[in-house]
Amino acid sequence: MNKVILAGTLAYNPELKTTQGGISFCNFVVACNQRVKNAEGNRGADFIQCVAWRNRAEFIAKWFSKGSRIAVEGHISVNKYNAQDGTKRTSWSVVVENVEFTERSMNSLANNVERIDSVDEQDIDSDESIYDDDIIPF
Repeated sequence: MNKVILAGTLAYNPELKTTQGGISFCNFVVACNQRVKNAEGNRGADFIQCVAWRNRAEFIAKWFSKGSRIAVEGHISVNKYNAQDGTKRTSWSVVVENVEFTERSMNSLANNVERIDSVDEQDIDSDESIYDDDIIPF
C-alpha cells in the first residue's frame, strides 16, 4: 500500500502550469513539523514536494498561498534520473489525490472545510499517462 497523509503549511506559493497537452498541474511544498525536538528543544520541519493534477491543481493554486495550512492525501511517486553531471539521482514527491483546508481553531475549521472529490474517475483511471516528459526538470 502506498498512502500518504500530510498536514502542514505551504512553504511557497503553489506553481500552476500546463502541459503541452493542456493538462493543469501544480507543484508545491508542504512544511510538516517534526514530532521530536532536537537537542536545543526545538522542533524541525520536513519540506515535502507535492504535485496535483487537473482540477485539484487549479483549486490549490486559486485558494492556497505561502503560509496557508493544508492537508493532503495521496501517494508517493519515485523518480530516478541521471543528472547533467552523470550521477544517478532519485527524487520523491506526493501525488495529491485529495486536499482540504485546515485551520488551528475549530470555528475556522467548521467554516473552511472543503474536499475536492469532483474529479471524473475516468481522469484518474485512464491509461493516459499524467506525466509529460517535457515537464520533468532533468
